[in-house]
Amino acid sequence: MAAPDLEIALAFLPENDHKRQQTHNTMKTATKKRREATPEQKAAAAERKARLRRIATSIAAMTDEQRQQIAGEGIFTVEGRALSLCNTIMIITQEPRASVVGGFDQWRNAGRQVCKGARALGIWIPVGGGKLTPEGALEAGEGKTHWIVGNIFDISQTEPKSL
Repeated sequence: MAAPDLEIALAFLPENDHKRQQTHNTMKTATKKRREATPEQKAAAAERKARLRRIATSIAAMTDEQRQQIAGEGIFTVEGRALSLCNTIMIITQEPRASVVGGFDQWRNAGRQVCKGARALGIWIPVGGGKLTPEGALEAGEGKTHWIVGNIFDISQTEPKSL
């Protein structure tokens, strides 16, 4: 039985991805001109999205006991918040030794910098009207919730800021 948040994520990703990207690009270009991605970059991005979809599909097929066994004690953000069970498993699938994670700016605010060439780990981030409970379930809210892939880094991919 698939977790409710995974079912929602899988339902929204394939058919609405281009719409979200258009909206995202429109918002970005209003303040900063972005260069067009090369065909190689587009192919790499498509491969990454496909890989993350395969991971999410395999997680959705797991039982709750299997998910809990893989997640163990869980993974926490640099700010001390626990990640959802789904995102914890996604991170472990990509980086088995991950322990503390954060986004690029979160690490910078914590006095660390992401190492040059470090590859980001992908997690699902809900965008829209719903909110996640501490257990990782989606609460109903105003508007339609959709999911995007967020990029985070493990502490092993960072180093203290140089002075």
